[in-house]
Amino acid sequence: MSSEFNIQIASHSARTPYLFIHDSETVEIESLSNAVVEACRAACPQAADFLIGLGKVMTVRFGKKLR
Repeated sequence: MSSEFNIQIASHSARTPYLFIHDSETVEIESLSNAVVEACRAACPQAADFLIGLGKVMTVRFGKKLR
């Protein structure tokens, strides 16, 4: 199994088509379709609500609109 990924990182987290969730305890990675990718307004708060609904969110940094 390769430990390398060939992916592009979106510059706007709330508008990315997929969200990748990494569990540092199990080292599992899950990809989820981003339900708010085409939101007309307030995509960042909607994306934050979605992530909070997952139950666990830990990051080094969120952009100012996602805080």
